[in-house]
Amino acid sequence: MDQLAPHHVPVYETSDQRHDLWDRCEDRGQPVVAIRDARRGFRNC
Repeated sequence: MDQLAPHHVPVYETSDQRHDLWDRCEDRGQPVVAIRDARRGFRNC
């Protein structure tokens, strides 16, 4: 990925989704950039 655009950043809501996302990125050798959909709004993780 040469640039970070909104469609490149996944959104997750649960811990299971987060773990799946982190595992996929680790398998590909990619850094993890994601947004958590929290009760009080979105949050960078």
